[in-house]
Amino acid sequence: MQVLIIDDEASIRNSMCEYFEDFGIDVTAVGSAEAALEALNSHCFDVAVVDIRLPGIDGDALILKAHGIVPTLRFIIHTGSVEYRLNNALR
Repeated sequence: MQVLIIDDEASIRNSMCEYFEDFGIDVTAVGSAEAALEALNSHCFDVAVVDIRLPGIDGDALILKAHGIVPTLRFIIHTGSVEYRLNNALR
């Protein structure tokens, strides 16, 4: 399994990487949606862990763009926002 982690906070990104690596999962981590889109164009991922509050392109927009690049990609959303509501665009 190939996992892409997208989070602008290095400590959270590193913690998630270590967690997945402890289970033998291959992980790539990036700090922005723009870097994630570049990674998706050059590597094959099964799952993306997406922080919703990102600078520049936000997590919702990233998910829509990423789905256009890799329709089979699955997403795990993580956010510190209690106000977040899932966008219905992919349903």
